[in-house]
Amino acid sequence: MYNTESYRKHQEFIDSKSDETYIKELYNHNSPIHHYNQLFFEFLNPFVEPASAWLTVGDSTGIDAAYLKKQGGVATASDLSTKTLERVFAQQLIDGFSVQNVEQLSYPNNSFDYVCCKEAYHHFPRPAIGFYEMLRVARKGVVIIEPSDINLAYPVLLFVRNILDRISPKLLRKIWKNQYSYEIVGNFVYKISFREFEKMAAALDLPCVAYAGFNTMMGARWDAQFVQKLKRFFVDMLCKISLLPYQHLSLVVFKEKPSETTRKKMQQMGYKIYDLPKNPYN
Repeated sequence: MYNTESYRKHQEFIDSKSDETYIKELYNHNSPIHHYNQLFFEFLNPFVEPASAWLTVGDSTGIDAAYLKKQGGVATASDLSTKTLERVFAQQLIDGFSVQNVEQLSYPNNSFDYVCCKEAYHHFPRPAIGFYEMLRVARKGVVIIEPSDINLAYPVLLFVRNILDRISPKLLRKIWKNQYSYEIVGNFVYKISFREFEKMAAALDLPCVAYAGFNTMMGARWDAQFVQKLKRFFVDMLCKISLLPYQHLSLVVFKEKPSETTRKKMQQMGYKIYDLPKNPYN
């Protein structure tokens, strides 16, 4: 099956890219790529409590787990390959590591407080299966931080697509060249939307979902930090007035309602919180 082949290719790709220089840059607090990652990590802060148990998936370098550990959590990193994770663990930057395929996590139900999936979901050949597995091993919830599907973010885009599809389903693809995007390792780039996770949560009669949009402004080359911040400021302004969609979403699906303290922290970070109605027939 294609999903088996996809995971094999990803494992080989991860091993081939286990470069010592790149790893040092990731963990260097003064490097541009470290600052880039911090833009993602700050959306995890509302959920990190002292000794809270975390599993990170698709965390081939351990950088996600290392951040959670530094903030006071107990973080286990997992990926298809542990080539780099072994070195990171030896430096005591993470609390543990394991080889895991997100479609078949080896942990029992409710093994961790939270599962974090940062910039890995879009690699999964069967993302929904991975989501349900992450949800199974989490006790409180799952945090997914990924590129946003702008096709679903703005009704005007759906309106344009519906009009063009009446003429020809192929017409939009001629205009929007990146409608179906793939990465060098062969995966389709599966971008996320709030609505799809809201539906999955409601179908499981879960209590709450939340999301926050943000921009990173990382391009093909690194600009000076000041220029990056300036570009991000203007793009953020356009997003706040709904003229542009956010580049990324931090999306949380809760298995139990978040505390008032957690809610306040989330709101300070710009999260929109949605309490779902109970299924009246359960």
